[in-house]
Amino acid sequence: MPVSSDGNGRESLRTRFLRFFHLKNSSGQQQQSSLPSLTASQRAFVHQFVMKNLASTSDPTDRLFMLKSLLPMLGDFKLESGAVEALWFCVRDLLANESMREHHAVLVDFLAALCSSQYPRLGVCRVAILAILIHPETFLCDVGKLLTLLYAATDGGRGAENFEDKVGDVLVGFVKLLPGIRCCQEKFLNLAEVAVKFQAAHLGDAKLRSLIEHVCFAAGDPKSTVHCVHLCLDVFEVILCYSFWPEGTLQRVVVLLCSLVNRKDCCQKAWTVARNLLCTDNGNAIICYVCKVVKDGIARQDEMLIRGAIFIVGMALWGSQKVETLSVSPTAILPSLRSAMEINSPYVVFEVSLSIQRLVRKYGRSLEMLTWSSIIDLLWQIYQWLEQYDERLAVTEQYVVVPAKLGPKKSSIRSCFQSTLNTIEHFINTKVYNGPMESYFSLIERCAIIRSEKSLIRLLSYRQQMLLSLTTDWPTAVSRLVEVFFFGELRANVRNSALRAFQEILRYYASLYPDVIVHPIVSSLISSILNETDGDVVLAMADLMNSVVTIDTDDNYLAEVMSVQEKFICDCLRAYGYRKLNDLEEACNAAENVRHVLVGLLDVLKAKWTTGEPLAVIKMLAILIESLAIQYDAGLTEIPFGDCRVLVIKFLLSLRAHPISNRLAYVENGTEKLLVNAHIVCEELVSRELTEYNNAAEADGSTTRCKGLTDVCQQFSVQSIWPVLVDCVRKERYRPALKRLLSNLGPFLRSRPLMLTYSEGVEQLCVELLRLVDDGVRTAATLLPSGTLDACSTSSELNELVYPIFGELLAYAEFLSANALRRMAVAIQSGIKSPKSIQALMAVTHCFVRIPRVVLPMAAKLISQLYELPYSPTMAICVLELLCQLRITPMLTQRFTAKQFKRVLTIACICLNPFRFTSFIVARAFRALLSWFSSAPPSMRPSLANSVLAKLRSMALPECGGGGRNFQSSTSDLRTLFFEILITVSSLLFHCSYVPPALDACDSLAAKLESFSRLGTVHWCIESRIVSISLLCPNSLPQSIRGHRVVNNPLGLVTPPARRQRRRQRHLSVGCLEKKMHETKVTSKDDAFISDTLYLTKEGDEPKKKLDVSNGQVDRVDESSSLQPPYLVGHFELVVRNCSEKKVWRFRSADGASIASQLFANWTETLSNGSIAAAKRQSGSGEGDDTPSTRMNLKFPSKGEWRPDGTSALIELFGDCILGHLTNPCDDRPVFPFVDSEEFARALKNLDLIPEFDTHKVGVVYVAPNQVSESEILANADGSERYKRFLNCLGNLVPLDDGEEATTGKRYLGGLDTTGRDGSHTYSWKEPFEQIVFHVATMMPNRVGDPSCAQKKLHIGNNYVCIVFNEGNYDYSIGTISGQFSSVAIVVRPVDCSTLLISLKAKDEVAKWLALKEVQVSDNLAPVICRQMAVRADLSARIWNGQKAGSARPFVSNFVERWRQIAHIREKFCATTLTWDNVFR
Repeated sequence: MPVSSDGNGRESLRTRFLRFFHLKNSSGQQQQSSLPSLTASQRAFVHQFVMKNLASTSDPTDRLFMLKSLLPMLGDFKLESGAVEALWFCVRDLLANESMREHHAVLVDFLAALCSSQYPRLGVCRVAILAILIHPETFLCDVGKLLTLLYAATDGGRGAENFEDKVGDVLVGFVKLLPGIRCCQEKFLNLAEVAVKFQAAHLGDAKLRSLIEHVCFAAGDPKSTVHCVHLCLDVFEVILCYSFWPEGTLQRVVVLLCSLVNRKDCCQKAWTVARNLLCTDNGNAIICYVCKVVKDGIARQDEMLIRGAIFIVGMALWGSQKVETLSVSPTAILPSLRSAMEINSPYVVFEVSLSIQRLVRKYGRSLEMLTWSSIIDLLWQIYQWLEQYDERLAVTEQYVVVPAKLGPKKSSIRSCFQSTLNTIEHFINTKVYNGPMESYFSLIERCAIIRSEKSLIRLLSYRQQMLLSLTTDWPTAVSRLVEVFFFGELRANVRNSALRAFQEILRYYASLYPDVIVHPIVSSLISSILNETDGDVVLAMADLMNSVVTIDTDDNYLAEVMSVQEKFICDCLRAYGYRKLNDLEEACNAAENVRHVLVGLLDVLKAKWTTGEPLAVIKMLAILIESLAIQYDAGLTEIPFGDCRVLVIKFLLSLRAHPISNRLAYVENGTEKLLVNAHIVCEELVSRELTEYNNAAEADGSTTRCKGLTDVCQQFSVQSIWPVLVDCVRKERYRPALKRLLSNLGPFLRSRPLMLTYSEGVEQLCVELLRLVDDGVRTAATLLPSGTLDACSTSSELNELVYPIFGELLAYAEFLSANALRRMAVAIQSGIKSPKSIQALMAVTHCFVRIPRVVLPMAAKLISQLYELPYSPTMAICVLELLCQLRITPMLTQRFTAKQFKRVLTIACICLNPFRFTSFIVARAFRALLSWFSSAPPSMRPSLANSVLAKLRSMALPECGGGGRNFQSSTSDLRTLFFEILITVSSLLFHCSYVPPALDACDSLAAKLESFSRLGTVHWCIESRIVSISLLCPNSLPQSIRGHRVVNNPLGLVTPPARRQRRRQRHLSVGCLEKKMHETKVTSKDDAFISDTLYLTKEGDEPKKKLDVSNGQVDRVDESSSLQPPYLVGHFELVVRNCSEKKVWRFRSADGASIASQLFANWTETLSNGSIAAAKRQSGSGEGDDTPSTRMNLKFPSKGEWRPDGTSALIELFGDCILGHLTNPCDDRPVFPFVDSEEFARALKNLDLIPEFDTHKVGVVYVAPNQVSESEILANADGSERYKRFLNCLGNLVPLDDGEEATTGKRYLGGLDTTGRDGSHTYSWKEPFEQIVFHVATMMPNRVGDPSCAQKKLHIGNNYVCIVFNEGNYDYSIGTISGQFSSVAIVVRPVDCSTLLISLKAKDEVAKWLALKEVQVSDNLAPVICRQMAVRADLSARIWNGQKAGSARPFVSNFVERWRQIAHIREKFCATTLTWDNVFR
């Protein structure tokens, strides 16, 4: 291998060095030499060569050269034992040589390299090396090299075995050199930190003090780097953890830390050290010393030191990293903070503000009074500083933590100050503040200019509460409050709060302090409104004026307030009048201010309405009227001032005259309560009253008294309001104002005493309203506020508001010209255009009530209009009420043609559809149909009946197949209801069309008929009639004869063979194939209005033989079937029950022939073709053979009338169809026999209990003056003369006895006792198809021992409707007379001597189906209107209660109920199964 040489063929120094020290390479393996193996002599030469160069005898220069040559290789190899000592001895000699001082740096570097690379093998050499470092000043080299040597010899300060006691000396030695050498500070501090950590136990007091002092010096040096400062702080951390603080050093460290926290890059580290110090046992002492530092800083004017001390204290005691072990309270520290504020430095103030903010925010809830006092004092100082500090003079220091370039800004300090105050305010609001309230609010008052509105409002609330107590110098405090917070403030909310506070104070102390004390303040406030522009302040001042006037019982301020309000309103309105509004926003603001003052004026007016002087009340009314007059005269009819007009119009139209005293009153907003002014009358005072007043004044002998009495009552006329109302109708362009006028004008006109004070104005108003209706362009051009929607978007919809006014104007028809009435009626009728024309329909109804002669010629056109309209439920209700009124209008139906009758009936038919209309509408339409049909002439009825039935059958009904189960069930029920109505209407129309007229006198035979006993009865069902024929026996016959019974066929009637067979019902069912059925269609002679019927004829039945009328022959019955004994055969009774009534005929045969023979013989003899036609044409009596053998006497009580012969009985029995059927015996009508039983008899009895007409029972009570309770009202045994006249027109006086009508059920008494228990008479009213009975409380006797009138209440309290004639002083409510079913009260109240106001008060569920709820009519019309309203209300309440009770079938009429009962009987008791085909074909 080639030999590694130095170029001269010799081994290199490195190779020789490795071989000399027997070293291994860095990988741990023996270095493989490039030289060949040397002999022992050669190895000795190398050792001797190195030793020779390093030996003390060698030249120092060679030795130094050798060390330099070895220096690069020390770090790469590990020396063997003994080699390090050899090198050390060599270096030590060189260091001791004075000639080598300039080479100390090389020697130090060699030692440093030797120690760092061979540290584990230093052994005792380490101690020797460290020993020479005790005096580093002896080395002639850089201190940094010495520090490197020290670091290497001690392994970074960790290792100092056998030298621990001298480590402190080494550090102290270096400390003496470092103060002037900043570049080596970081190295030393790193070494010192580790040395202290590992050698802390061996560091003495003096050595540690010197080290701490040096570290403090290095950290406090302004030129020290951030890293250096952090190292110093790390040294403090190590000392804190592993050592102790020599005496006097901790104070210096604390001062240093107070300074370092001001440096932005050292703040966090310094605070960490400080917090660790505070966590020791010396923490409380350190806090105290920090407070001392604050005072020392004040003395030295060291603002940054003070700021740092405040920071540390604040953070330690209440900061985010609070030291929990400290026991010092904030109370002990806050005085130091107050002292620190004396330095007047922005840094200190800022830090104090932050510290106080943290304290209050975190621990404010638990602070005590003393602490809060100090905090408030500090806040006072901070605000004083804010007032005095000028940022332009601020000076800053370098390396200081500041928010901005020139230090903390004033705004930052203000923000902290504000935040602290906000927190305290929150504590006050949540009631957790324990500090002094007065000091805090005094501070708020002092800094009010920078505080928020909310804070100042809270201050005013506190001042208000404090002033409500008897404090000294109360007037001055109140005056200051007004001066500072109202006149000295610009913020509206604060000024408003000041006004409210003053208002409350004034209200509280009005009775304690004389008026002269507060009068100047009040006057200044009231007069200031004239110059005020802010709307909120104007509103508050208006409220203040209202309060001042309200609490001023002597009215000392009323005149002044009215004067200011009048001037403000009128001046503002005149300022904007007669010119175009260019600045709309300015006008809107002014209008808002005017509105606020008007609200205040209205509040004052309402407050003084009952207690103020009448002249003042009239003056305020005049101001309101003047405000409207100015606007209409000046052309202010558009949007900006529209709300002002709405406000005034609403109040003026709420004025009323009390119906009894005629005193001026107004309706309280949202209620119907009248507030009456007892000193203002709505009519001229009678001269007698004035005379009495003057006489009383003269007797008193005082002129003042006389004047006062004449001023007690003042006159008010609606004439003062009328011009502005007419102008409003004529000129108003703001739609809400016009709508408010039209909406409230109707109730205003209803106050008749008020209107009669200026009756001439009615004509003017009527003319202007007619112009408004005719001028559709102007109504469509009315304006709306921007961004709003109004229901009256078209002229037609706006006109709907006019029609109720027309209806009210009709009450003053005597003051209107004929032309005006005619134009009004035409305008109203022309308004009926669509289903929305509800108000027009109501107004038309009023026309027919009040001016029937004027509107009578327009009735035909009205019917045409109604006929063409589509119908909604609401529309239907109004139309049906109108039709009801039309029917009772005199002379109206006499002018109607068949076409007009047909249209009316068509309208009623439309409303009979249960799929479109409610049960109430269907029931009302049913009654309207019957009443109008009965009003038609008899000659028109057949054709009208045909058209009605055709219309009903043509109605499209929904099928039951679609929808779910509930839908199918509902549809099926409605279809059933419709078919029930159809069948009932068919029967009733037939009854009205073909019933013969009654005889004028009763047949003498009726009185001579003997009493009979029934020996047997058979029943059949023929179509919708139940026919019963009974065999009678005179009661005058002996008992033995009357006891004889005829079995099987008691009547002796011939029954066809098929009829005689009693088969089981199930064999006749549809499923039986053995008995087939076939259909045969039969048409009667005149059945155009009855549906074509297909009757079922069972196979095997023998066809009837045709009656041979021409020959007078009829089939005779089998003689064997005649009755035995023969004297029982000639008497029998025929009873027909149908949906309209129950009729009874009693037949008597002159000879002993059988019933059937006699019956059919009379049929054939009396019912010839001519007689049948005559019976159909004139429904008269057909005269038969007058021989004794064929004469039949007929008795039939029907509504108290008689009919002459058997023809009528046959018509009632079999219907009009029977006439053709008798002449065609092959036609087999379905006749179903009944199974007689006790249950069947009870069912017939229940049917007979259903009245044969619609019934209503209505209570009537009288309320006398000053009566309120139920017992007082019911105990009235008499009423006024006006009440009696009302009763006489309400119905007919009928006796309560056991007369014929009462016992037979032809007169309805509504449960009244007929034995005198409920009185002797009552009032009743009869119509063709209904009866009304009135339970009159004053006609029922009062019983001793019954003070609550329970017997009267038994009837009146259980009626749905009660008519109340109220002449009392109080309003009547539904619950005044309690009852289970009481739902409606129709209150009749006198308006004047000839007019009554009728008001309907009902539950919402009942009233929603009633259109006419309030009307003002004359005394003679009132009973008619009440009766109609009572009928409608009773029907509505009955239907509603039925629905509430869960009734499956809604109530329509008693006629429908009778048909339902007949259908139930037929379904349950017929011997043959019935199907709907049998019923409806």
